Amino acid sequence: MVINGLESDNARVTEGDLLLRYGFREFTNHTLVGAGKQVATVPVALGATSQVGVAAPADLVVTLPAGNNTDVSYLLRYQGPLLAPVKEGDRVAELVIRFADSQQIVPLVATEDVAALSGFAKGLAVLKHWLGIS
Repeated sequence: MVINGLESDNARVTEGDLLLRYGFREFTNHTLVGAGKQVATVPVALGATSQVGVAAPADLVVTLPAGNNTDVSYLLRYQGPLLAPVKEGDRVAELVIRFADSQQIVPLVATEDVAALSGFAKGLAVLKHWLGIS
């Protein structure tokens, strides 16, 4: 940290210390999304399972004013349903997080593999879809 305009080295050290203490006292870190923690599920078409979990590959930590219970909103965005096969770790969605007049977009990855249906099972699933049968 560079502090100019003070009359002595001692005054600069004191002012720097005050600024650092202010920062640590008045702001706190918040983990909004934990790495690997499933945050939602996304539908999968023509897969061995009908949905797959999604998680953030890394923590999203933000620094906010201390004591400020800022409203946080989350929005899941994806183009879907996903088409099988889906591999664990594939980027399949994103999480839009809005807080304190700011926005962060976190990529989300599949938490597990979803295999594609075999030929006969795939044909049966398509027929059920056309007939409106779940």
